[in-house]
Amino acid sequence: MYVTSETSTFEVTEDSIINTVTQSEELDTTLVNLVGSINTSIAETYATIDGLDTVANDLDTLEAEVAAIDLSPYVTSSQLTQTESDFTVAISKSGGANSIKNSIGYANTDFWDTVNGDYIDSVTNNDLINLGLGSGFYFAPTTVDRELSQDIKVVPDEVFTLSWIINKTNTTGTLDSGAVWIKVVEGAVELDSVKYDTDYSTSGFSEQTFSFTPTTNEVTIQIIANQDAEAIVTGLMLHIGAVALQWTPAHGEIYNSNIRMDINGIRVSRLVNGIEMGYTLITPEEFAGYYDGVKIFSLQEDETISKKFKAEDEISMGDIKVLTISTVDSKGWAFVPTV
Repeated sequence: MYVTSETSTFEVTEDSIINTVTQSEELDTTLVNLVGSINTSIAETYATIDGLDTVANDLDTLEAEVAAIDLSPYVTSSQLTQTESDFTVAISKSGGANSIKNSIGYANTDFWDTVNGDYIDSVTNNDLINLGLGSGFYFAPTTVDRELSQDIKVVPDEVFTLSWIINKTNTTGTLDSGAVWIKVVEGAVELDSVKYDTDYSTSGFSEQTFSFTPTTNEVTIQIIANQDAEAIVTGLMLHIGAVALQWTPAHGEIYNSNIRMDINGIRVSRLVNGIEMGYTLITPEEFAGYYDGVKIFSLQEDETISKKFKAEDEISMGDIKVLTISTVDSKGWAFVPTV
């Protein structure tokens, strides 16, 4: 069979299709136009050389701007990693993040050795509450130097960090009479310290920190306030690692305005308008209650001692019962057998 067109005649057979069609000038032109159209549409999806040059210039500008950003106020990735590992090591080696007991003064000066401790008070105010601490050690101006110190077990050759919060308000005095020190000593050797000079004030609560490496298994934390100094120190924190962590109480401690719990026992206070009127104390030695500073009852082993005792109806003691008698003719007690 033969087909006739305006340009050529070709035989439609399996052997002659390719020869006849590919030799058609009209088909060649159509194919060329079609391929050109396809290439153009595909090319539109790719970037030009000028476009790539523009992007490269923009990237160079962006890199320069990023490099100029000051990242010092922010935590770096290495610090985050260090913080995570330090927290884990602190838990496994010391049983808790903070190695300092009674680090905010809720338990007065318990766990601390003192010099002129009668002149060191615990204080609570709104500023301390807003800090999330609630209490602190208060050093008021007086006539004597004062000191708090606490011996703490550490791991030799490990980096430790001490942090604290201080509000030093008084700037009067001569030489060092109004100075405050925060120190870490190892025996007679001072590992590190921060001094707040007599004429210096913190203008509110200020956080400070330093790191040190002990060579033995014990260091001593010292807070020293000379006679003219007035300051509140709180939020003391000691842990393994070179990055300061957020303050936490020592392992096993719970301190707030009503409840104090540590290794010495549990104390639950009764407050009236913010003033402690009485408290109940549970220690390994006794269970006792206090009111207005006086012990009113105590339970020790198998003995109960009470300042006052009130029974509504009766008292039983073995085979004898004490009952109240209240009639028109008489009032009193009656001792009657229970068997």
